[in-house]
Amino acid sequence: MRPSAPDAPVNMDRPRRQSPLTVASWVVAGLGSAAILVGAFSPDGGIPARERLERDVARIEGRNQELRLANAALRARIRAAERDPETLEWQARSQLHFVRDTDLVFRLPNGPDRSAPEQPPAGGG
Repeated sequence: MRPSAPDAPVNMDRPRRQSPLTVASWVVAGLGSAAILVGAFSPDGGIPARERLERDVARIEGRNQELRLANAALRARIRAAERDPETLEWQARSQLHFVRDTDLVFRLPNGPDRSAPEQPPAGGG
């Protein structure tokens, strides 16, 4: 644009017309903004989906920390079993039910014997 002289007359009667291209670009920009806002707040995507994902990430990170601690405890048990024969024997006996050749083993039933019917003792009172 060419600068106008300070004493040049200004035409205030007629509003300045915008080109159809300028109007169309404003309409497209408005519609695009509206689409972005609708997408940002829709339940299937946008902000709610991001918040849901952030909660999932926090939950998974917490579970990962629990698993890291459990792994560290298991590594400590492995090291103890490798260094201490008594620990290894205890684990074999308690978890795998191993016995020595010199151990005396008694096999006990898991519950009352159901093969014989329950009867009170004869002549008892």
